[in-house]
Amino acid sequence: MSKNARIITLATLLIVAIIASIIMVIVFATRHGDQSSSGNFEYTTSGMSCTITGYTGDDETVYIPERIAGKKVVAIKEGTFKGKSVVNIEFNGNYGDISIGEGAFSNMSSLVYVKLPQGLTKIPNKAFYDCKKLTHVTIPSTVMNIGDYAFYNCSSLVYSGASEDDGMIFPSDLLSVGKYAFYGCNAIAKLTLNDKLESIEEYAFNKASNLKTLVVGEGSSLTTLGDHAFDSAKLESTTSDPIVFPKLENIGKYAFANNTSYFNYFYLVKSVKLVDDYAFSGCSNLTTVHYDEDIALTSTGKGVFFNDSALVTLQAKDSALSASNSLPESMTTIAELTFSGCYNLLNKKDFVIGKNIAEIGSGAFALYNSTYSSRATQTLYELKVDNQNENFKMQALGGFKRPNTTELSRTRHSLLMDKSGQTLIAYIGTYTTFERTSDSEYNGCYRTDPSDLNNKTHNAFTFLDTEEIRNTLTTIGDYAFAGVRFDRIYIVPGVKNIGNFAFKGSDVDVVLFGSNDCIFDSDTFDSTQSDLTVYLMKGTSGGRVQEQISTMQEEGATIEFGWMDEMFK
Repeated sequence: MSKNARIITLATLLIVAIIASIIMVIVFATRHGDQSSSGNFEYTTSGMSCTITGYTGDDETVYIPERIAGKKVVAIKEGTFKGKSVVNIEFNGNYGDISIGEGAFSNMSSLVYVKLPQGLTKIPNKAFYDCKKLTHVTIPSTVMNIGDYAFYNCSSLVYSGASEDDGMIFPSDLLSVGKYAFYGCNAIAKLTLNDKLESIEEYAFNKASNLKTLVVGEGSSLTTLGDHAFDSAKLESTTSDPIVFPKLENIGKYAFANNTSYFNYFYLVKSVKLVDDYAFSGCSNLTTVHYDEDIALTSTGKGVFFNDSALVTLQAKDSALSASNSLPESMTTIAELTFSGCYNLLNKKDFVIGKNIAEIGSGAFALYNSTYSSRATQTLYELKVDNQNENFKMQALGGFKRPNTTELSRTRHSLLMDKSGQTLIAYIGTYTTFERTSDSEYNGCYRTDPSDLNNKTHNAFTFLDTEEIRNTLTTIGDYAFAGVRFDRIYIVPGVKNIGNFAFKGSDVDVVLFGSNDCIFDSDTFDSTQSDLTVYLMKGTSGGRVQEQISTMQEEGATIEFGWMDEMFK
C-alpha cells in the first residue's frame, strides 16, 4: 500500500471514530438524561420523557407543562419547588402515569392552591410539608396513597372539593393515609372518607382541632386506625347521628383521645379485634358506648376510657333500657386504669363484671381518680359481679354514722375484692353534691378534726374492721382508694402490702395502722397531701411502718407520726 493510501485509510478511520463518538454521546444523553432548561424549568431527559428538577421563576401561578422540548413530563423531582414563593400550582394536561418526589412542594410559605394531575397514584411523603397557607388542593381520583407527613402542619387547609363547605373529600381509589399526613391541619372542619380506604395511620389527623364532621359510608372498608389517628380533633358523634366504621378491626392507642366537645357516642362493631391503650381517654362528653353482642373482643389496652367522666352507658347495642352496664361477654380481662376517672359510671345503671372476667388490672375501677376538678355527682347504682364469676366478689359494707347520733346514713359503699378476700381491688363509694365545709356531710362521709379522733359522735372509717375482712385481707391494691373523699382510715393488722397510688388524689389525711408490719412507699399516698398523719396502735410489734415513714420524711414528705392508745370508733 502506498504512503498516500495509508494516509487516506487512517484519515477515514479517524473520521469514523469521531462520528461514532458523537453518536454515542447523543445516544447516552438521550437515554440517561441531560440537565437542560426551558423557560423557568430545569429538567433532565430520558428517552422521550423528562423530569422537572428545578424552578427558577417568580410567577405567582405556575402551570406544570405536559411536555418540555417535545418530551413528556413524567415526574417532579424531590424538593423541586421547596421554599419557592409560588401561590398557585396547576397541572393542566394529559400526563398519564406521573410521579412527584418527596418534599417536592414542601415549605412553600405562599402556596394557597394546588391542582394535582389525573394519573397521579401517590401523594408522596412530605409533599406539602409545612405549607401553612395552603387552603385548597384538588386531588385526582387516581390517587391511591397519601404519604407520611404529606400535608403536615398545613394549618390553613380547608377543602379538596368544589367549595369550602365540601371540606376534604378523599378520592375514590384511595387505600391508605400515611402517618402524620394531616397532623396539625386545624382548619379542616369536614372530612369524607371514600369506601375503598383501608387504613389511616398513626397521628394522621392528630391535632386537627377543628375537624368536627367525619362522613363514613355504609360501604366503608376501613379496618385500621393508627395510634393518635384522631387524637385532639373535635369529632361530633351522637346517638342520633353516629360515626360508625362498619368493618373496623383495629383501634390504635389514643385513636380518639381528647375529643371533648361533641363526641358523645361510639359503636364498637363486631369486627373489632383491638382497642389499644387510652383509645377513648379524655373524651369528657362521651356518655354512651355500644357494642355488637357477638363481638369477639377478649381484652383491651390500658386506660381505654381513662377520665371519661361523662360515661354512663356501656352495653350491647340492642340491650333493654333497663339492662345493666357491662363489657362484652367475650372479654376475659379488664385492663389497668380502664375506668379510672369515670366517676359517673354508676350514676344511671349498675355495672356487672361478667362471668368470664379472670383478670382486673390495677386501677381499672378507680372511678374517682379524676384529673377534673368537679366531681360533684352521685354513685346511685352498684358495681356487681356476675354470680358465675369464679374470680371476684363484692364485699358490702355497713352504713355511715351520722353526726351526733348512732343513726346510719343511707349512703352505700362496697369493696371489689378477689374471690379469696385477700386482695382489695377498689373501693366503690358515693359522691354527693354537697360543698364541703367543716364537719359537713360530703360523699357520704364526714370531715373530722384529726385531734378529735376518739370522738365517737363522728363517723370513724373503720369499715375494714369486720371479722370477715380482718381475717382474710392481706393486700390493698394499686389505686384502691384513689380519689376518695373520706379523710381517715384504719388499716387492719392483717394487711402486709399497700400498692402504688392506693390513695392518689384522695382526701385521706389520717391513717391508723393496726400493725407495724406493712409495706408501702411514697407513691402510696398523694404526693400533694401536705398534712398526712400516720398513727400506730400502741403495743404493735415490728418496725416497717416507722422505718418507711422516717424514709419518706428524709425525702421531704410532710408526714406526722404518732401512737394511739385506743382505736377511734
